[in-house]
Amino acid sequence: MKGERRFKRWIILIWLCLGVFLFITQESLAQFSRISIRGSTGAVYLPLKDWENFFGDVLQLSHFTKDRFGSYWGLDIDYRITENHIIALTVEDIKTSASLFGVEVFTTIADTIGYASYVIDWNFKATPLGISYEFYPTGLCRKISPFLGIGISYFISEVKATFFEIHNSLFEKQTQEDTRDGKGYGFHAYIGLQSQIMQQLYIVSRLRGRYADGMGFTDKKGAIKVEFTGIDFTFGIGWRF
Repeated sequence: MKGERRFKRWIILIWLCLGVFLFITQESLAQFSRISIRGSTGAVYLPLKDWENFFGDVLQLSHFTKDRFGSYWGLDIDYRITENHIIALTVEDIKTSASLFGVEVFTTIADTIGYASYVIDWNFKATPLGISYEFYPTGLCRKISPFLGIGISYFISEVKATFFEIHNSLFEKQTQEDTRDGKGYGFHAYIGLQSQIMQQLYIVSRLRGRYADGMGFTDKKGAIKVEFTGIDFTFGIGWRF
C-alpha cells in the first residue's frame, strides 16, 4: 500500500505541475493552437506471462487458453511545447480474456462414478491514466513527421471471472461470478508517424511496448497476478485547435 500511495502522489504532482505550466503559458487565444486532441484504436498483444504458472497447476483433463490479442482504445490531449517537443495526457482502455475448459471425475455417496465438466472465463479490463513526452526530430510542420515517446501510467484494473459447471450424473448445473479489481503502474516507450491531412486535421500511427503490473499493489499472497505487459499497434486521428 505504501508503494501505491507514493505512486499516486507522483502522478498527482506531475498532473498538477503540468496544469500550472499550461495555464501560465496561455498568454493569448492564439496559443490554443498548441493544444490538440487525438483518438486512436487498435490491437494489443498481451502474453499474460503471469498466467503460465496457473496453466501448470490445472488438471490433466483440461485445456487453458489465453486471448493474446486484445482491444485498445485511447484518447490523448497533447500540448506542443515547441515544434519538436510535446507533452501528452492519455486515457486508455485495454481488454483481453482467458478461459479454462475441464472435466472432473468424482465418486458420489452411493459409490457411483460421476463426471463434472466446467468452464471458467476471465475477462480483463484496464484503464491506464498516463503522461508521456514525445520528440519529433523533424518538427511538426512537415507533411509526414516521425516521433519517439516515453512515459508512465497509473492502472485501474479489473478481472471478472465466470464459473459454469455441469454434473452429468446429478443433472445439476451451477454458475458463479466473481470480480476483483486493483491498482498498478506501467512504463512505456513507442515510435510513431504523424501525417498532416489539413491544417488542423492529421492521422497518427504508433507502435508501443510497455511494462505494466496492472494489479501490482493489491494482489494477495497466492493469488494469480494480472499484468498488462505487451505491445500494441494503434491508428488514430487528431485535431489541432
